[in-house]
Amino acid sequence: MMRGQAYRWGMGMAGLLAWRNLAHDRSRFVVTLVGISFAVVLIAMQIGLFLGFTDSATSRCCWPRPASRGLHWF
Repeated sequence: MMRGQAYRWGMGMAGLLAWRNLAHDRSRFVVTLVGISFAVVLIAMQIGLFLGFTDSATSRCCWPRPASRGLHWF
């Protein structure tokens, strides 16, 4: 990448240096991307579990009880 292209894309000197550091060792860059992707997947799973547990916990206490329709659980 030429210097003029870096400034045209808005990267500046710091962006150019950062890109060269990332692109220098491709295997390390790929391992880093895989690690970040794995972390994002784990966080998404945790959010899904949290929302599922919250939904199932509030369905017992906060919605109208089945006894109001003639059904008794207890």
